[in-house]
Amino acid sequence: MTNFKNPKQHVKDSFDWGLYSWFYNYLTSQNWQNFLTRFPDLYLLPMPFTFNSLSMILRCYSYIFHWRNTTYKLFTPFGGLIKNAELIGNRKALQTSFWSDKVIQVSPYPLSLAMVKGIPIAEPNLEQVERFISKKLEETLKYESQKANITYNYQKLQRLGKQGLDLRLIEACHKVMQQVELPITSAHGDLHIENMILVDQEIKLIDWSMYNCKGSFITDYIHFYNFMEAVKHNESWTIAILKDQDYLFLLAKRLNIAPVLLKTIYTLNRIAGEAGQYPRTNLLPTNQIAKYNSVLTHLLTSIKQN
Repeated sequence: MTNFKNPKQHVKDSFDWGLYSWFYNYLTSQNWQNFLTRFPDLYLLPMPFTFNSLSMILRCYSYIFHWRNTTYKLFTPFGGLIKNAELIGNRKALQTSFWSDKVIQVSPYPLSLAMVKGIPIAEPNLEQVERFISKKLEETLKYESQKANITYNYQKLQRLGKQGLDLRLIEACHKVMQQVELPITSAHGDLHIENMILVDQEIKLIDWSMYNCKGSFITDYIHFYNFMEAVKHNESWTIAILKDQDYLFLLAKRLNIAPVLLKTIYTLNRIAGEAGQYPRTNLLPTNQIAKYNSVLTHLLTSIKQN
């Protein structure tokens, strides 16, 4: 189960960190200017930062803070691609009948996105969240099914071969997915409880940077529960998805698809979605590629055994 914060504390923490990060960057930039103009000797200036700490702050994609009734997501230079993806995804989701009533429209600014402030989901709201997820699943099952391989960007996966992703695994999984069908609804891409808020006691979804117009809510449904499992055990989603879970067996039964095939289509979508968050594929951490190869190997072994 996800560890929930008190809503007021969650908002306060977010505001404090957003304000701190802005002020910290301001101080460091001011001190660096003073250093360049007045202190040519590095050891003469007692600065409240190190190059590593400043680098860590700037490498983050974004910081969130709240002011009155508005939430601002401030993007660092490394978050430009994410900002554009989130804005585009938000606009596209607003145009769909499947998602439009759950989207908060964002307003773009040169360095940030702004939206109406909501309340983070707390434990007492979990039952409401479960009802929302179940309702969207029932709605999904009414949509027309198409080949599952259209739900992810196969070319993007192939490009990861240069970074060490085993293309034999990708090709084998891709061939299997050409024989599987899913209801196509479009997908949020990163649906979990931390991307949900309450606005006037109604659930709204945020962070549409991984929105997939050709996706399926089925992968969103799996990610919602897989994320909770990963958080509960403090592990990667690539580990959590290999477990046998009741929700997945029930879903597989309703879709008449083997659980391992649902795990595989989810995994391919997840890898393609995460890769899309980087401006260049060579920025993907090596250990992340290793996790991808490991989970794909396990899934293919299970497919062959079945």
